[in-house]
Amino acid sequence: MYWGDLDDDTSDLSEAEFGAYIRLIQAYWINGGPISDNKQRIYSRVRAHSTTGKRLYNDILKSFFVHKNGAYHHKRIDKELAQASKNIRKNKQRTAAATAARKLKRSNVTSNVTLTPSPTPTPISKKKKTPLTPLKNACQNVDNSHNPLLNKGKNTDNYVDNSSNPLKTFTIHNYIDDSVRKQAERDNPKWSIFELARVYDEGVHNGKRSIPHTPAKAFLAWCNCYTRNKRPS
Repeated sequence: MYWGDLDDDTSDLSEAEFGAYIRLIQAYWINGGPISDNKQRIYSRVRAHSTTGKRLYNDILKSFFVHKNGAYHHKRIDKELAQASKNIRKNKQRTAAATAARKLKRSNVTSNVTLTPSPTPTPISKKKKTPLTPLKNACQNVDNSHNPLLNKGKNTDNYVDNSSNPLKTFTIHNYIDDSVRKQAERDNPKWSIFELARVYDEGVHNGKRSIPHTPAKAFLAWCNCYTRNKRPS
């Protein structure tokens, strides 16, 4: 719709005539082409019910439309409809071409993708755990000669080291640091760690047990065995 041309063509129309002309143009566009010359149908579409209204529409049809082949034609509107139809076809063609291009691009991308198989994972070898030495092995040489419950009446406190023998000079005190002492206290509550160390040393000095390779660990294991089912002295 070219509103400038419309205004020029209808400058001499009254308000009612201009409204009738716009209604006929609207009907023409909705119909997609010429309007049938069936007057009753035209009147119904443009809502012309009075005799005056029908006469008004008849005058507009004669002034702006051409009657031929059983219909009313409008040259300018026919041209605009043809152009609109052409634009619609072009838009459909562009849309179809764009859709085809996208599909082709996707298919090319898919065909160029090389799937690399995932490598077979290397099994993780489990390290064998070194079995812990049972506590009963650490208790084989437990010296119970100084256990106050098993040796009532015996004096085990008079110990004097007058020899240069390694067994006589060994003392577990040299290997008891804070971490070993705290572990021994946790494992043997209410027991005197110094008393346990003295008893352990006497066992080494008397040859009842050898000097261990790992004195701290051996002492902790011995303490667990020595104090088992006994009350603190």
